[in-house]
Amino acid sequence: MAAATSLEKLCHQAIAKLANRNEANRKNLLSLPPHLLAEIVPLLSPVALELLQCEPDFNLTFAMKCAESQFVETKVAKRSFYDMMYKGCDLCSLNNAWKIKFSQRWPSGFNRRIDILLSPSEVELLNLHVEEATTDWRQRFWEAHLQECLNDAVAQASISHHQVNLSDMTLSKNLSEMAGFELIDSESESKAACMLKYSFSQFGKHARYLRLRGAICTKELCCLLDFCLDLQHLACYHIDTATQINHLCILLSQKKETLHVLEFRNCRFAENELLKISSSLTLDGKDHCQLRHLFVHSSRTLFRKSTHASVFILFLHACRALESLVLVDNQIDLLATSKLFSTISTGMLHLSLFHLRENELIGLSELQSQFLPQVSISMSLKALDIRSNYLRSHDIKEFVSLFHAMPLLELLNLSDNPIGDEGLAMLLPVLQVLQLSELSLSACDLSIKGACFLLDELTAMSKCHLRNLDISHNYFGSSMGAALAKFLRHGIAERVDVGDIGLGANGSLSLESALQDMPKLSHLILRKNRLGAAGAPLFGKLLAVPNSLRVVDFSSNLLDRQCLQSVANHLRLHGGMLDLVDLRNNLAKDPSIFSSIKQPEVLLSAVGALYDDDP
Repeated sequence: MAAATSLEKLCHQAIAKLANRNEANRKNLLSLPPHLLAEIVPLLSPVALELLQCEPDFNLTFAMKCAESQFVETKVAKRSFYDMMYKGCDLCSLNNAWKIKFSQRWPSGFNRRIDILLSPSEVELLNLHVEEATTDWRQRFWEAHLQECLNDAVAQASISHHQVNLSDMTLSKNLSEMAGFELIDSESESKAACMLKYSFSQFGKHARYLRLRGAICTKELCCLLDFCLDLQHLACYHIDTATQINHLCILLSQKKETLHVLEFRNCRFAENELLKISSSLTLDGKDHCQLRHLFVHSSRTLFRKSTHASVFILFLHACRALESLVLVDNQIDLLATSKLFSTISTGMLHLSLFHLRENELIGLSELQSQFLPQVSISMSLKALDIRSNYLRSHDIKEFVSLFHAMPLLELLNLSDNPIGDEGLAMLLPVLQVLQLSELSLSACDLSIKGACFLLDELTAMSKCHLRNLDISHNYFGSSMGAALAKFLRHGIAERVDVGDIGLGANGSLSLESALQDMPKLSHLILRKNRLGAAGAPLFGKLLAVPNSLRVVDFSSNLLDRQCLQSVANHLRLHGGMLDLVDLRNNLAKDPSIFSSIKQPEVLLSAVGALYDDDP
């Protein structure tokens, strides 16, 4: 039976309930003793805590009470409120209170958009990583709330038979309750707080990223987002009509001083409309904008005609301060590709990351005389991702000269291009010149011969800076086991992905017997290799030899209950250094096997894997 709530706790809850109702009760909180105030603040509703923090004398009063509670010198009370909130004593853990509220409302978390758009290596490369310790949870809470409000507005607009005025739109009951609007005593104030306009007027200052859909891209939306004074990242979905684009241009013009990241997904622009967008972003008195990151996904009309491609190139000239440019599934033809590379080399000197993905650049080598040999890529480029473009071996030959012109290149992704062993052989001399830290050759039609040659070349390099290697989704068979063990023994890479390479039980046994040590390896991905009963002994050997392992992925490997029990025993003996073990999508799923293991975290599927082991 759960322990009864103490009388003291009940009193705290009663005081918080009163403070949730009206402004007068909230102001009275500031006269409470500091230790009592610290107990009540986390119990307030989100809107009550927000309004309390917006009180003119709240910051000073809260800091002074912190100083009084610790019997310290007056100078401590002069610490900035930011320090008190994020670095201060237990009493001042306001940020932690917001973190708890965030976790209660969104238990699964709410990832930053940039962490979804780019890989962890790319986020680090662009210096966009944010430590959780410095996260402003108050800002994250209200930003996520505003996004849910916009999502709710889209849902209401989609089922309405007439145009809905966003300013007059009422939030759903669930959203109102989550924010604490319905706890307000005054019926008129409660009703006003449940309006979409109220949320933006009160909390818009916290919005840094918002996602908009064409259905609500109206004049009223521009008015609502006028409250978002520091909007830095805007994602635009399904904007395709002239009216929607006109309103988008108004919005971009409003936010051009603060906007650094812009996304277009499934949008359609005519030639003149793209020019209007470019003009809307341009700073007053200048011929360029201050966008730093541009993402264009599945907005195919940009490149359907050569004229549109030319207009987009003009758009890029206005965005010449870009640090990253990501173009995915836009049906870019060869001529547009030529113009893109030329523009990058001559006009985008700050570009560090370039993605050109899922565009099927068939026949790239046919442009030999007019395209690649004449291009000199920007010296600043550090990451190039050209996966899923149907590049073949002769196309890679045309890229070799480009790679030589990228002395700072650190991340190269050629995955899902059927370059085969011949294309790999053309690429290897470039690897001797470049100082790559990450190389991805997943699903490139490599054979066991090509893979062994690659691993031998990497091992033989006098100075190999490679940290991450991905050769997954290439069928190498069981013979890869010994070659992989030899490569791991040399301590070249920290993260190796060899998922779905057809290792099988025989390859697992071969890898197990050849393993000696793995001095640098921290992440090993062996998913989808049908290891079966041989998987558990291999797992044990991985932990037993000298290693630096933090993450092991054994998902989708036909491991039964007996195998998982053996894995659990190995973890109890040698799993102390591990952070994560992924065992999802295996035949067994019983979480009780790992119930006594607190470290590492073990991922299991909710249901047993439906895995077809037939050829």
